[in-house]
Amino acid sequence: MKSKDFISRNVVLPLPTKANPKVYLAVGSSKIATLSFSLYNPFSSKGKVLKWLAKLLFEKFNRFSLLLLPVVKNNHSDFIKYIEEQLGAEFISSVYIATANDKVVLQLIKKDEIYGYLKFPLTKIGIERLENEKKAIDIFSEKSMVSSLLYSGSYKGIPFIIIENIEGQISELSKQDYLKLIPLFYKNNTFKLREHPRVIAILKELKLANLRDLESWLWNIIKISELYYKEVYEHGDFAPWNIIQTDTGLVPFDFEYFEETGLEYMDELKYHHQIETLLNLKEGEQLIDSISSKINIPDFKILYQIFLIKEILRKIKIKESVENEKILLNIISGKR
Repeated sequence: MKSKDFISRNVVLPLPTKANPKVYLAVGSSKIATLSFSLYNPFSSKGKVLKWLAKLLFEKFNRFSLLLLPVVKNNHSDFIKYIEEQLGAEFISSVYIATANDKVVLQLIKKDEIYGYLKFPLTKIGIERLENEKKAIDIFSEKSMVSSLLYSGSYKGIPFIIIENIEGQISELSKQDYLKLIPLFYKNNTFKLREHPRVIAILKELKLANLRDLESWLWNIIKISELYYKEVYEHGDFAPWNIIQTDTGLVPFDFEYFEETGLEYMDELKYHHQIETLLNLKEGEQLIDSISSKINIPDFKILYQIFLIKEILRKIKIKESVENEKILLNIISGKR
């Protein structure tokens, strides 16, 4: 299925460009436009300015903007008709296209309110990640960290889920904020690295992927560590854009890389790695020094190497370049 197969009967605005859209936002009225723009949360300065300008135009000058800007009129797709039949309600949808093209996320608007967010996988990996998310939501909803799924179903044999809308703000967190959230993922078990379930699982993945050099590398660095580390629920993509600040506290979401037997500090390393590489554009030794200054742990070099090897495994699976991770491994190990 293509992204346009998920659009409802409305006028939509493709952003950031018509030729290469990341989102299709419903803008048929000022009220609908106000709601749909919450689906688009760019972190770059350019993206933020584009969102602010487009949002202002469609909230304040909707009729004028519909005439002059490159909007597209659409009819109800078969998928939207199916959702309406299943839930017994009428919906207007905006569509977010994942960067990895493994899924689409639909914002479903019902009677001028956001009903929820529907996730539909487009690839085999997308289906695997959806199952991860379902497992995480089941676990964390029992702990009252997140809400239960609104709906779980399938369309033409492909599973999908609908997640409750969370009122709040997505932004970069202070250290004090995210440190309040991290302990909620902790378990009681502790292990040395060479005995930790997450490290053992990574070693097995490396062997199955025939990455013997990295398998040997990982074993050589973990066998010298005598410290104990917690087993945790690992979010897997812990980043500012996957955490919402609500009136009652921080709520994590997007559990597509969830690991039930995760390793302590992997989420914190991911958080700072994302900020420093994607937002602050740091690399090499500057990147490593910046992250190490933010996470005060004795085995930083060992844990960051485990993190990088984990990232290499993830990227190889989706056929992305791992050159940067290999460069960082060589720098931090002193081989460069």
